[in-house]
Amino acid sequence: MGRPREAYLATKAAAEAVARRHQQQGAPVVISYPPALLGPHDPYLGDQNARLRNELRGLMPLWPAGGLPVGDVRDTAAMHAALVTGTAGGAARQFGPQHFLTTRQYVQAVRESTGRKLPAMYLPARAMLPFGLLTGAVQHVWPWHIPAEYGAVYTCAVAAPAEGGTEHGIGPRPLVETMTDTIAWLHARGHLTRAQAGRAAAGAVAGVRG
Repeated sequence: MGRPREAYLATKAAAEAVARRHQQQGAPVVISYPPALLGPHDPYLGDQNARLRNELRGLMPLWPAGGLPVGDVRDTAAMHAALVTGTAGGAARQFGPQHFLTTRQYVQAVRESTGRKLPAMYLPARAMLPFGLLTGAVQHVWPWHIPAEYGAVYTCAVAAPAEGGTEHGIGPRPLVETMTDTIAWLHARGHLTRAQAGRAAAGAVAGVRG
């Protein structure tokens, strides 16, 4: 688990320590590790969909190097359904279906889904950590969201590809499908203009509009 120096990851590590203790005591506990989730029909416009929207609105020209695991919420939901119903494998720890992407690969996937150029620059993630801390402090007094979170930069600095724990047998769907469906849904819900969504606005897989 390690000892993350970022608050959100630290709370997840602390919660996992409790879950592992229950496992050691014989409780029927399974720990799941969802990736950063994209996908349509997000009732609250969560962090990942909001970040994708910000990228398409031109608010994120600067990215930390490094990477992160990305998955589709529908695949992660299928994994949890299999775990709850007992149709998945019996491993005590299960990683959600995912693609591990560098931030360059992430931005390139958005370009391919939209047909847009989306200029971007990349800096070493650890070098951007002080900037992330500063924006976090400013955010307390600034009324509008600043799309440069310390936690996101920290994740890019420390994340690594998942190893093992995929006995549930549910693989990740193609990344371009996840990106296209998510962007099409963001456009359909009025979160993006047609120009911002690019060709993804007309390329939705059936069932994601509205």
